[in-house]
Amino acid sequence: MPPIRPWSSLLTLNRQIAQGSPTNHLNNEYYPGGSSSGPASAVCSGIVPMAVATDAGGSIRIPASFNGLYGLKTSQHRTGYMGSTVCVTGPIAANVSDLTIAYRFMSQANPEDGVQGAFGRSPPPQPSAKKVMGVYRDWWSAADPEVVEHCDNAIDYFARERGYEIVDIAIPHLGEAQLSHGAICIAEMSEAARRRTVDPSDWLSLVGPANRLLMSIGTATPAADFLKFNSMRTLIMRHFAFLFRKHPGLLIMSPTTPLAGWPKTPGDETHGLNDANTAFRNMMYIFLANMTGTPSVSVPVGYATPKRGQGKVPIGLLATGEWGSEEQLLAFAGEAEEYLHTKYEEGRRRPDAWLDVMALARGDA
Repeated sequence: MPPIRPWSSLLTLNRQIAQGSPTNHLNNEYYPGGSSSGPASAVCSGIVPMAVATDAGGSIRIPASFNGLYGLKTSQHRTGYMGSTVCVTGPIAANVSDLTIAYRFMSQANPEDGVQGAFGRSPPPQPSAKKVMGVYRDWWSAADPEVVEHCDNAIDYFARERGYEIVDIAIPHLGEAQLSHGAICIAEMSEAARRRTVDPSDWLSLVGPANRLLMSIGTATPAADFLKFNSMRTLIMRHFAFLFRKHPGLLIMSPTTPLAGWPKTPGDETHGLNDANTAFRNMMYIFLANMTGTPSVSVPVGYATPKRGQGKVPIGLLATGEWGSEEQLLAFAGEAEEYLHTKYEEGRRRPDAWLDVMALARGDA
């Protein structure tokens, strides 16, 4: 019997390169989110039930939100050491059962990875475990009105029917912390790209003009600034530790993204797009889990009226838990899935172009 391949080696099989932006099958006039846009688009269309994605600044959770899916960003290095202080691999899935299967498979100890293999098991919460949701009201209310409305309705349900205690919390220095996260991301990304090229002295020739400018900035970060950015990381991690100690069982709640989808603009595909202002706002909630190394899950809780095209666009709710609390987040995601299917008036949306691959395999389609 041949040896079982570790999950990471499966990524090299049948790999094909395609250019361009994938489709958001729920509304073709909207972006599918990124950077793991391809995996999310494929799962949303029904082609695959789950996919492996990466997340250094929301790249699992934002496309999961924009495509009405479930996305889990794990604790730092839980699913494998990536040589980054912000980036992890994690699953995107069409339902919570598949998300759970994918996570448990990916998080199995790898004896060849000295960092990931040292993680202990993430135990599911006991029935008697406290259930607390922390909401920073001023931060929460900065989202688009429809996003706030759908997330408020979901939180009310969790408090009313799922036994969650809702507590007010505060998180300091959010603007400075997001700036620090962005600078750390770009600096690490630039150095990793430079090391991976055949000719490190000419590595910027591999990217387009917009990313060439962006990554050039990363190479210009002074060491003193980089240390200061990481001091901000330490401060936020200590504050998170304080919140988790003060409120056992706490999930820090927010919208996944403040945007009710991201509509395309004519000409984007012709020349490419790098809208830094919208991208920075799009990441205003998700960056904290990358900054602190905590696990975080995005779940769909409703759909907003589109500004373009046909088909309502999904709204995601984000829960961030204590380090190592992936199973607690998956339990919450299961409750959120029941809310969407049974309590949300319109129920779960499926794209018109959804492909029933099981029927196709049986020859029924």
